[in-house]
Amino acid sequence: MDCAFPVRLDISVSERLDDDRHDNIFLRTGFVTRMSPLELEYKSNPSSVISIGQVYIVIYKTIPSYLKNVTFFEMISSGYVISRRTTLLITMPAYTCTIICMKIGLGTNGKDMRAVWFENGEVKMIDQRELPHDLVIVGFGTHDEVALSIRNMTTRGAPSIGAAAAYGMCLAALNKHDLKDAAETLKDARPTANDLFYAVDHMSAELKRGADPVTAANAYAQMMVDKCIKMGEYGSTLIKDRDNVMTHCNAGALATVDHGTAIAPIRKAWADGKKIFVYVSETRPRLQGMQLTAWELLREGIPHAIIADGASGHFMRKGVNMVITGADRIVANGDFANKIGTYEKAVIAKELNIPFYVAAPVSTFDLNTKHGDDIHIEERPEEEVTMIGGVRIAPVGSVALNPSFDVTPAKYVTGFITEIGILKPTEIHKMR
Repeated sequence: MDCAFPVRLDISVSERLDDDRHDNIFLRTGFVTRMSPLELEYKSNPSSVISIGQVYIVIYKTIPSYLKNVTFFEMISSGYVISRRTTLLITMPAYTCTIICMKIGLGTNGKDMRAVWFENGEVKMIDQRELPHDLVIVGFGTHDEVALSIRNMTTRGAPSIGAAAAYGMCLAALNKHDLKDAAETLKDARPTANDLFYAVDHMSAELKRGADPVTAANAYAQMMVDKCIKMGEYGSTLIKDRDNVMTHCNAGALATVDHGTAIAPIRKAWADGKKIFVYVSETRPRLQGMQLTAWELLREGIPHAIIADGASGHFMRKGVNMVITGADRIVANGDFANKIGTYEKAVIAKELNIPFYVAAPVSTFDLNTKHGDDIHIEERPEEEVTMIGGVRIAPVGSVALNPSFDVTPAKYVTGFITEIGILKPTEIHKMR
């Protein structure tokens, strides 16, 4: 995923090497708070790619001609941006230039940043609450902190929540905490997403048999990424050239460690050269569609438009060829829970004879629960509805109801896109 966005960095030149070392310059760079300073090699080309652990930064020594008239705090339409919180005035010995442009690439090549990972004894993750305006990397050293990061939606999306929980169990083992207590703490963080429970149980079994905690957690995260890639391959076969696809909430790389569930078929179809268009519903009240899915599609260069949740039916009538969403829990009869607002899209799709697909790994299926009515739906604080950006927009005295998910009956589902293939609701029993 090739991305550019404002970045908060503290940069200073620490050393200039001799000419026989190709005039390399070392920059000391730190991401936000909580990440240790790193020594970075900057080769004195007009532009160079620097590897910062799992992040690529392209730094321009000279100002490209097309940027000379751009104000310092503007977001550059070409994809290069400067954060209004960033000061990048640098004095370099023997150089008369200023670094002003940076581009960070996230991807799926195994070297780029993921939504959740383990580094230097901490669980690292992108703080999704700060997107799309700032990239903030946070780190946690205990399973209690990881549980809080799941509860407060620092990390979101069922597979990413599962990976975070796996790393939480890893921390519990490394810190010599009681694993049963840690498992309960993590499972209590959010009640609806099945991947959370699946990951904790998976790690509990691995640790019980003596597996190395870090190796086991990394393997779990990689397993999720591999599943997403397969879902993309299967799901992309459903998408035709010039199709209009609608999605809801965020089921891309941010929600799934990397690559995506619902977004994976879209990304693969686009990579295969299919000309497609994506309708992205905003996803009130947390706006995951607007702030996260659109952000991912923008960086991929995939044509899309953000629409109000209530406009979904209008655009379906105008010409949507397919709806693809993710899922947080799929039960034995094919009913599934997903972000609030999914149910009505499925009903309208059925009315208009539009295929409705759900992309999710096998770990999202809860075959021990028979019916959707038995799924525990998380209720979140009413302030998420009544306030935006810390400002109350609802009348004082009015209360709000804020279920985080709704349940869509199986009769509205055309098929489930999984890593083992595309299954009809009547075929779920094949996974037993």
